[in-house]
Amino acid sequence: MTAAPDGKKLRVGLVGCGEVGIIHARAYAADPAVELVGLCDTNAALLAPRCRELDVAGYRSVEELLDKGRPDLVGIVVKAHYNRSDFVAPIRACLYAGVHVLSEKPVSFRTEDVVGLRDLARDKKVSLGINFCQRFTPASQWFRQLREQGAFGEMLWTAASYNQGWGVGAELVLKEHMIHVFDLWRYHVGEVVSVSAQVTAVRIGEDLHRGISAAAVTFGNGAAGVCINGAPLIRSCQRYQITGTGGEAVCEDFVCRAEFRPAEGPIQALPRDWFANGYWDSTSVHLGLAVESLLAGRPMPVTVDDLVEALYVAEGIVLAAEEGRCVEIKQIRDRFEATGSVSKGG
Repeated sequence: MTAAPDGKKLRVGLVGCGEVGIIHARAYAADPAVELVGLCDTNAALLAPRCRELDVAGYRSVEELLDKGRPDLVGIVVKAHYNRSDFVAPIRACLYAGVHVLSEKPVSFRTEDVVGLRDLARDKKVSLGINFCQRFTPASQWFRQLREQGAFGEMLWTAASYNQGWGVGAELVLKEHMIHVFDLWRYHVGEVVSVSAQVTAVRIGEDLHRGISAAAVTFGNGAAGVCINGAPLIRSCQRYQITGTGGEAVCEDFVCRAEFRPAEGPIQALPRDWFANGYWDSTSVHLGLAVESLLAGRPMPVTVDDLVEALYVAEGIVLAAEEGRCVEIKQIRDRFEATGSVSKGG
């Protein structure tokens, strides 16, 4: 990635210096198109060594970062809690200041908060991007290219499993982990128009593992999809498959082997271990593309609109499981579009 033709660099600040935050910070620091102007964290013991490592100023509040660092873009990488969101306040402060934001998900487990932030970003005419980094693995980009080339033919079905988040409630699992699947479905297959679901639990020894969910969806193009989450005592993994009349693509973990099996002809494959640093290298790729877009005056590759639509699928699954019926995503969208904007100022 290179700087804009006029040599201008994007001034970037970062809020949150934990184990994920430092991944973002290092990616920005290594980008020749970025001037990293400051890190921010309320934990001084965590902030100081990060600032020394990257030779950058440290700030204890978002307001101080905005005032002294004067960033064009602020990355938000703070902790997510089910009963509150530490993302919302710093994002709102940056948007009110007219500064672009690129945030880790989930942003908030309250969909109305995210809709409100989307509306605020629109009002302030700034970009609010979301790090759906799974879009930017080699496998995901390959699957996208296959779709654009028409290699899948007519889309038939897709299936995904995401074995993370056991021991917590189903709604949290959907909005923290499975949200990646819902975004990838939109990116590779199409828009989800309806959903039905079941949520259950399994007892292993003395422990009851909650949040094991299965959902079936219908896409606007007529394709079907299924996903399942929750695998106690199994290592974290994801399996993802797209099938069409022209062939099927299969990937394990998005940082392992991926294959395309055409209806006719030999199987095509990507090698294992594309990334030196595993899954998180996809974040570096995404951040670089986001910086490039902002320097060129374009929206970031993944915006809060994408997160909102993925959350509508999650909300549909929750409602479908609660009421035991098929739920139209339009019903969910209409409900939040009518009420969600109240969150943008509160």
